[in-house]
Amino acid sequence: RSLSGMADGPSGGAIRGFGQKVDLCVRIRDILAAYPDGASVLKELLQNADDAEAASFHLLLDLRAHGAESLALPGTAPFQGPAILAYNDAEFSDRDLESIQQVGGSLKRGSMAKTGRFGVGFCSVYHLTDLPSFLSRRYLALLDPHCAHLDTASAADPGTILDFTRLDVGAHADQFAPYRVFGCDHS
Repeated sequence: RSLSGMADGPSGGAIRGFGQKVDLCVRIRDILAAYPDGASVLKELLQNADDAEAASFHLLLDLRAHGAESLALPGTAPFQGPAILAYNDAEFSDRDLESIQQVGGSLKRGSMAKTGRFGVGFCSVYHLTDLPSFLSRRYLALLDPHCAHLDTASAADPGTILDFTRLDVGAHADQFAPYRVFGCDHS
């Protein structure tokens, strides 16, 4: 907003919100410049599993292509495979779900035992995709920093999280098909 457009309020327009803002795509581009593509992406995924104290970690080059007829999020059709899938047996806590939304502001920051305490490593996945996603507990989360693929994505909330226990998974079977590996069941 321009300063000439200050809204009238209790202060008569003398006080309004103001602050520095970050262009998410520019921030991610800068992070990617510091993280070379290739094996470093896989290393970051392994470090995330280690930080979560996962007992197992698996990678899969999934060459399958999945249908796009029954998607809860139609904009995800181009991302129905092939894919690189990473799995670990840890679950995201509510704090983890909050932290992954803070680019460069990890809530792990105070823990010297955590490799990923700087909050930028997960962003290395943008070397591989414009729409990373993950499944944990009862949630499917998708991150869309360009706000190009998810109808609900905006600059304020550039992603979507689905609680699949509150969704008819059968009616959206294609949406969940890519995640039916490593023993994952969404019912």
